[in-house]
Amino acid sequence: MPIAVGSGRNLLRPVELRKGTAPAGSILMAGIYLAHRRPDVFPNPTEFRPERFSEGEPGATQFLPFGGGRRRCVGMTFGAGWSLAMASDYVVAS
Repeated sequence: MPIAVGSGRNLLRPVELRKGTAPAGSILMAGIYLAHRRPDVFPNPTEFRPERFSEGEPGATQFLPFGGGRRRCVGMTFGAGWSLAMASDYVVAS
């Protein structure tokens, strides 16, 4: 489970959505947890398959490990570097 399961924004003006309009003053949530479990993007999304990320680059709205936009997680750079270090250790150990 990700640390943050969603990210909310308070709307200053109405926003048109696919199935209607969200009025000003509403809080919209991006469901990060749900986005990462879309079977049309990630077949068998609940299986641990890290190799799925070497099969192609997911779109900007499909994989959100650090959120997005100006308010994304400040740990993004650290996390990316740590992931690279762990991957290189795995390759060296193999």
